[in-house]
Amino acid sequence: MMTVVAEKRITDCIFPEKGVVSFVGGGGKTSLLFRFAEELHARGNRVIVSTSTHMFRPDHVPVLDDFDAEVLHGLLDDGQIVCVGKPVENGKITIPDTDFALISGLCDYLLVEADGAKRMPIKIPAPHEPVIPDCTGHVIAVMGLDACGRKAEECLFRYELAEDILGMGPKDPIVPAHFKMLAESPRALRKNVLPGMKYSVILNKADTDDLERLGTDIMQSLDSKVVDSRPAEDGGSIRRRRECLECKKRFTTFEVMESLPVVVIKKDGSRQTFDRSKLLNGMIRACDKRQVSFDTLEK
Repeated sequence: MMTVVAEKRITDCIFPEKGVVSFVGGGGKTSLLFRFAEELHARGNRVIVSTSTHMFRPDHVPVLDDFDAEVLHGLLDDGQIVCVGKPVENGKITIPDTDFALISGLCDYLLVEADGAKRMPIKIPAPHEPVIPDCTGHVIAVMGLDACGRKAEECLFRYELAEDILGMGPKDPIVPAHFKMLAESPRALRKNVLPGMKYSVILNKADTDDLERLGTDIMQSLDSKVVDSRPAEDGGSIRRRRECLECKKRFTTFEVMESLPVVVIKKDGSRQTFDRSKLLNGMIRACDKRQVSFDTLEK
């Protein structure tokens, strides 16, 4: 399944089953991972974030340097998203000592950053990449649409591998066909995706009408055809029913616009991503002795 990410809840388009979800590729992968974490958390799920490679240490959620089940339980019970990972140099964290299968047993969702792209929109994995945990149930591959039209050496991480896989040189421009090739190749984004793992592709950074149209064109270039297209019920996205030209199975994609995250500036000047659940919990405490229903507070 391929989705163009734009403004709306991304979990309205891709809602993974509970368990381990691994993110690979580039193009805003870490930000998208935390967007998933926040939306899944807002739906009442216990969410843990970690990495099987390296990621920058987040400053908006608590981070456990050493795995401690009791402390982790306490933070989750307190309604927080928690990050688990060992500290390393350059302000990053790496894979925790504890097995991911054990960590995932303590939460509803364990979201794992399983790849690195040096902040570039797209990438080709090296022989040792990506590092997808065996207990993963869903792999989400991410590409940034802002790579289109740019030279490979400017926006493709490990561009030196592009000639073998994409048939292009470092100074050749990225074109829509390259997104399709990366999405479908077992040597690119599908690499190390084991049988039984669900696989989805997100075309991220659809920040303009042109990029949104580009994402739609790329989706239509896949081995499927559109059999029905209509606005979704909320009017904020387009629902397309597609049919695989090879197996004739049908599936649904949604095309939506991306919004900038809402940031809260605290009294000390620090910034945090807006967390609706924190606001709701505060209102519940404030109205504890008042006859205000939960449904009213949720509105």
